[in-house]
Amino acid sequence: MPDDGLFPSTVEILAAQAELVDVQLSRLGAERVQVESPSKDIDLRLSFSRDDVGTDDEARCFRYRLLADVAHPEGTVSVESVAVYSVSPEFEALLDDQQGMLDFGNHVALFAILPYLRQAISNLALQVLGTPILIPILRRGELEFLPDEPSA
Repeated sequence: MPDDGLFPSTVEILAAQAELVDVQLSRLGAERVQVESPSKDIDLRLSFSRDDVGTDDEARCFRYRLLADVAHPEGTVSVESVAVYSVSPEFEALLDDQQGMLDFGNHVALFAILPYLRQAISNLALQVLGTPILIPILRRGELEFLPDEPSA
């Protein structure tokens, strides 16, 4: 159905109906080693997954993940942050709208996850490397969830 403004989009419905259940740090790692050619770039990767296993039969859960690997002159830091959302069964069909789920991830979930990831990187770097690493401000559109590539 074309987006003609007459009907709310998947993003609008999910923003109103989905509940942020949890934000987790699922991976934390730092190592103090000499990095011969550290990059000024921070490797940020995003992924989306739908999990039908929730805490009860009343809701369906879906997750967005953000993974960061940072190479610093003093060492490396790796953090994965996950936002877990749930939606009631009456809105479950929205989870099949791939583009809508990507849009929700890019306009809502990413901005829920990023502060946790940013803080974890800074804290780990300070504790292990002796200096904090600051993730620069990311503007809307600079980092996006992308559709899964078809398997070969």
